[in-house]
Amino acid sequence: MQKELSNGCICEMLTVLDKHTREAPCVVVRPKMNLHDIPDALYRLLRRRGQPEFIRSDNGSESNATPLQDCL
Repeated sequence: MQKELSNGCICEMLTVLDKHTREAPCVVVRPKMNLHDIPDALYRLLRRRGQPEFIRSDNGSESNATPLQDCL
């Protein structure tokens, strides 16, 4: 998701939500995000919290399911 900051700069965000608890255990904000940033963030989260039973994605262009599934 792209957001414009108050100074006019654009940043991209990856937010991982736990649908059951409604908490956000992972939020990554960068000026530019690519396909490799998502598995990196998820890997760190999996190391901290363990493997989830399900992963659901909005399937934005940077979160193409096939490379993400291969990585996970």
